[in-house]
Amino acid sequence: KGLLEEGPCISDYFAYNQSKIDLLNQLDTIVIDEISMVRCDLLDVIDKLLRFYRHESAPFGGVQMIFIGDVFQLSPVAKQEEWEILKNYYESEFFFDAHAMQQIRMAKIDLKKIYRQSDCKFINLLNDVRINEVTKEDYDLLNSRVDADAAGRISDEDYIVLTTTNAKAAE
Repeated sequence: KGLLEEGPCISDYFAYNQSKIDLLNQLDTIVIDEISMVRCDLLDVIDKLLRFYRHESAPFGGVQMIFIGDVFQLSPVAKQEEWEILKNYYESEFFFDAHAMQQIRMAKIDLKKIYRQSDCKFINLLNDVRINEVTKEDYDLLNSRVDADAAGRISDEDYIVLTTTNAKAAE
């Protein structure tokens, strides 16, 4: 909680040896892949660490940040008790609601070409699911792929469970 409020010094929470501090000061660019999974408060900690150890008040200590990801994919994990604290400081748990993000102008690049799929029907179905605009035709196509008798022929060990969190997978 202390890092979210003004006042406490970052060095009260983190201590880096000189080689790590030297590394932070040599950075030109940081690339964060799967940015959709980075929680807002973690991004603010990165910002505070870079500003403090680089002695630079610019966002992220003046380091160029490159964020790669799809916000329609996995969201950050914030347990209920964590969100109860965070909601007093942030609009959402997503990286784009970090305080540091409000201080920068971001250039956004949308990648349009899909490399992993070539079936136009399937690509359209995935996009409809992605933006939560699933049509009856989409449901029909998905349901045409369901094998209702598979449960009787396949053991539990043969199933692959796709889900967003370890807790849901265990359940």
